[in-house]
Amino acid sequence: MNFVEFLSQEIKFIPKCLRDRFVKKEAEESKRPRDLRPLLTPVPGDSGSYITHPLHMALVNKERQLITSLMSCRDYFNEAIRYYATNGSTVSHHVGTEWNFTMDVDTFRLLLVCECVMNKDIEVIPGIYNGIRVANMYGRVAGWGKLRIVRCRLPKGEEAEKECYMVVGDKNWQRTPQYISMLILLIRICMIHEVPEWINDTYSLQGYWHELIFQNTNRTTDSDIDSFLKNSYEYLVTIMANDEEIFPHDMAGGYSASLGGFHLGSGLNSLVNNDGTHPESTKKLKQLMEELNNAGEKNHNRN
Repeated sequence: MNFVEFLSQEIKFIPKCLRDRFVKKEAEESKRPRDLRPLLTPVPGDSGSYITHPLHMALVNKERQLITSLMSCRDYFNEAIRYYATNGSTVSHHVGTEWNFTMDVDTFRLLLVCECVMNKDIEVIPGIYNGIRVANMYGRVAGWGKLRIVRCRLPKGEEAEKECYMVVGDKNWQRTPQYISMLILLIRICMIHEVPEWINDTYSLQGYWHELIFQNTNRTTDSDIDSFLKNSYEYLVTIMANDEEIFPHDMAGGYSASLGGFHLGSGLNSLVNNDGTHPESTKKLKQLMEELNNAGEKNHNRN
């Protein structure tokens, strides 16, 4: 029995409400899931620090089949989603054109596999749960439904080396590549830095991010904080609060085949740095931030 067959049969670990909704009892032979194990090594194309990061991700459909290979880079993951969002008119090295799968656009399903032995400093279980808790704080600002976690049981012999989870929730998380970039960033940060339980809203979270960035000043060991979070954390609440004003309303717009420089320009960092594939979204975000700052200055002057 291969890994995914085992995963599909271990439905007793999934709450009944999820089991009834997301798992089919039988799958056609032509759509049987593939074995995860040969896909755990990053595909050639992943480079630099991404190869050594222990968190790998894949997209899953409603039959709980992997429709992408596992990868550790957010940009490659967005390319894989784009392949499905554009009906195969774009290229992804992490989707086999012969696989003949479709993506579920009504529900977001993300498989996370973490190789625990790669980094002893990473707290896998609390980190992933904490990352989803933090993501849900931002999701509340946008009025989205909650992300939920299903912990998947691994075959005997692999439990000590890997942890496996499926994140299920609001389809808006996959509507634009910037949201995917944001979600994976939050999870990766929370796997190394524990967000205290008393932080339960974005207001207190902003103060925590500020302190975390200050502590990491002039450090090069944590690029997720030094580069990505540092550049974007002040924008996150505004992005979520004005979601429909900033981004296209569907995946066809968010992942359009006409967008140039998609691999390096579709993430959260490119959005706030004004060097990405969605210049109109950046323009609107900057306008909203300017209005917010001006309103703050007026209130300060009144006082």
